[in-house]
Parts: sequence; C-alpha cells; structure tokens
Amino acid sequence: MKVPMNSNLRRFVNETLIADSALKHQFNEAYVTRVLGIDRNVLVESRGNNKLQVYILREHFLFEGWWSSAAEFVGDSIENIKQKAAVPANALKTYGRNAKGVIAAMAAAVTDPDKLDTFKNGLQQLMKKRAKTILKYLHKLIKRLDELNMGPVSKIVKALIAKLENARDNMQASGWKGLLTAAAGLLGFSWLAGNVMPGLRKIHEMTAGDITRAAAQGVKDIIVDELTDMLIGMLGDMVGKLIGSSLTSLAGPAAWLKQAYDIFGGSAFVLDKLASGWARGNF
Repeated sequence: MKVPMNSNLRRFVNETLIADSALKHQFNEAYVTRVLGIDRNVLVESRGNNKLQVYILREHFLFEGWWSSAAEFVGDSIENIKQKAAVPANALKTYGRNAKGVIAAMAAAVTDPDKLDTFKNGLQQLMKKRAKTILKYLHKLIKRLDELNMGPVSKIVKALIAKLENARDNMQASGWKGLLTAAAGLLGFSWLAGNVMPGLRKIHEMTAGDITRAAAQGVKDIIVDELTDMLIGMLGDMVGKLIGSSLTSLAGPAAWLKQAYDIFGGSAFVLDKLASGWARGNF
C-alpha cells in the first residue's frame, strides 16, 4: 500500500537522497567556488554541513543540465570542444563566427576555472567601456542643461545616470552564471551605445549655442520620450530576461542566445558582439 507523505516528509526524503548522492561526488574547491559560483566564505564556514552538500549538488546538477545541450548543438563532444578550444577564442576558428562558435567558446570556458575567470573579467571590462561612453555624454549633458537653467530636465538625466550606473555595477555574478551575466551586460550596453549616442549627439548640437524656448522643449522631448524609454526598456529586458533567475530558467545556451536575439532584434548583432568579445582572447 502506498503511504502518502506530507510536504515536510517529502522534503526530508528528497534532501536525504541528494545528500547520499553528494557523498559519491567529490568536487574540488576551484570547481565549487569559481565554476559553480558558491561563495568561498560560505564553503569554509559551513564545511561538513549537510545542507551545504545538498546545495552544492543542486548547483552541480543545474550546471550540468544547463550545458548538456551544448555538445549536441555544436555537433561535437564536450571533450573535442575542450581540445579544439584549449584557448576558447579558437572555437571561433574551428566552428565559425556563428552560434556554434559562440556556444563552443562558452562551453570550453566554463569547463576551466582559469579560462572562465579570464573571459568573464574580459567581458566585464568591455561592458564597462561601453557604459563609460554613454555616461560620459550624459554627464556633459547635465553640465550644459544646468548652464541653460533647465533644472527639471537635468534632474531627469541625473536619474538616468543613476539607473545606468546601478545596472552596470550589478551586472555581476559568480561562476558560469557570471560569464553569461557579463555577456548580457556587454550586449545591453553595446546596444545602448549604438542607439542612444545618435540622440545624445543631436542634443549636443541643439544646445551648442543660445537656445530658444522651442529648442529647449525639443531637447526635453528627446530626453523624455526617446532616450528615457530606450534606456529603461533595455535595462529592464537585460535584467529581466537574460540574467539571474531568468538565466537559469532557460533550457541552455542555445535558448539563452535565442532570448538575446529576441531582445536585440536578431542574431547578427548578438553574434557579432559576442564573437568579437571572444576573439580578443586574453583581453
């Protein structure tokens, strides 16, 4: 006869089974902290803790499950991908500057803590450069708006700067999720740089000399109706659809790329920016 279990008992049984499985898996610290992204302080403070073992194993299964489709998509085994992309940038030469090449490069990187750190940090540097370009123009714009006594509009721009800086500073995560988060940040700020900068340059021209009331209203309209919507919308998509819980809810790297295609208007932009990032090698 089947005995029904309440939720607490079921949770206890599941965690016990996972803990028993954890005893059969021996993970080194570099894999746990730098690939799975589990904080080393937590690892040290909770060493021997059964709940920590359950958490590590769950993160391991998530990692393996998420990346399991990479080999099938690329059309090669993970071992072959690792060998052909000993330097992950070489994946682009072997598999092409396309979705297969990008996924092969990512799959090769996440199998090695050193490669993972190198490429994650490199993508973060590129993201910050793109963000710096936008922020530099916005700071110049504030100075000019204040000179023109356009305080309310200047306040709007200051709020945009705060949102951009907050997004830039929070586009970070540990381990393999950090690699995808940095890639999302690079895509988002590259897209913004390409789409926001024309509007900022136009405003710069409009405010170069004496400005009429009509021109001032035109500047305000561009900032409120175009730039604000564009910036807020992209930051929302970037954070809400490509990183964090949204990242782990996707079926794997191919699904993540498809999500990025939908956000950024197709594969050409996404693959070009990511392939260019990978091609930098050691950054």
